[in-house]
Amino acid sequence: LKMLDGLIIQGSAQAESVEKLFALHHSPGPVDILFQKEFTQHECNIIAAAYVDPYKNEQKNFTQMVYDIKHTDPNCRQQFAHYLETQVWVNERQLIQNNGTVPLIYILGLQDGFINSVYYKKVLLEAGLSKSQINLLDQVRHVPHLDNPALCAKLIVEFINSILI
Repeated sequence: LKMLDGLIIQGSAQAESVEKLFALHHSPGPVDILFQKEFTQHECNIIAAAYVDPYKNEQKNFTQMVYDIKHTDPNCRQQFAHYLETQVWVNERQLIQNNGTVPLIYILGLQDGFINSVYYKKVLLEAGLSKSQINLLDQVRHVPHLDNPALCAKLIVEFINSILI
């Protein structure tokens, strides 16, 4: 991280362990079906709705997300689940905490279908991040740049300009 000029994190949660990562997720979130090899159409819709709002942008992002989920290599999901269970976990949050010199911005959706963003903001504040580094966007789910591209772009440009000065 020392070689970075800045770090932009969107719709992602860093945790000390796999267990703590899943503790940041909403209990009603579709994590229980996320790593299945095959999905029904209904399951694709449930997962896609956790990523993006199905009613925004004339449903084009939702439709694309459903398509992408349906056409992802099923072995990829199983391999990712296997990786989470078997690999040594790198404490991502500690990496970020130990590197207080790199400017950082989080962009999270307040209606994220996976991450409990309000709780995660509390965790980040307790870890030493400032309120100005954490942006919880209303009416936005797990993929902020698809649910509100204009606001995400504005936040990113402002962040880049602030570190270039």
